[in-house]
Amino acid sequence: MERERHVAYSKHVKGPNWPNIRLEDGDTPLLSAVRHELGDPRPGSNGGVLVLLKSGADPNITNISGQFPLLLASSRLKVAVAEELLRHNANPNQAHDPSGLSPIHVAASNGNVRLLNLLISYNVNLHAKDDFGRTAMRFAAAKGSSGSCLFLYLLSHFSFSVCLYVEFVEVLLQRGAVVTWSDVSAARDNGFASLANRMNMYVCLPPSSIKRVLPR
Repeated sequence: MERERHVAYSKHVKGPNWPNIRLEDGDTPLLSAVRHELGDPRPGSNGGVLVLLKSGADPNITNISGQFPLLLASSRLKVAVAEELLRHNANPNQAHDPSGLSPIHVAASNGNVRLLNLLISYNVNLHAKDDFGRTAMRFAAAKGSSGSCLFLYLLSHFSFSVCLYVEFVEVLLQRGAVVTWSDVSAARDNGFASLANRMNMYVCLPPSSIKRVLPR
């Protein structure tokens, strides 16, 4: 299957619009590669993301559903792939149409600090809002879905998962993101009292007053 996909890509090299054409399923070759990538963007890996980027693939082209490579890589926690996309001029602030979701919202939803720091290094907008007005801070605070609660219940240990979001929130604060009472309420309402208490310390404080130093 992977060989067939590479063969299909190599055929498109001869076309004048390679590699930014639309495939039969509505994806571009790059988006399809990201979708099937296992996390290693180097040549010879599953989707050949790096091969496509070096061949001129535009990382900001969406498919027919508004999905784009960086958002997909972020949602699937493929940080190495996301980094390669950013190196090749992917827009860290690009938003999905019509939801308004951007990579930082996805990173917040997953509590992925590594992805957050990567996006920050490419000047991501920490205050970006989706079409419902939610920021990354809100996503990190409100991460209390039934799936997460089940995971926590099975572990019988809340601190492990909450720690991820506490660290994520603290990175946001360190970088100047503002926390609101609504963010604190979202964390508390979803059972994350520890996270809410930490966020509560910074409500209404101007970003310039935040001097918290993250642990090494």
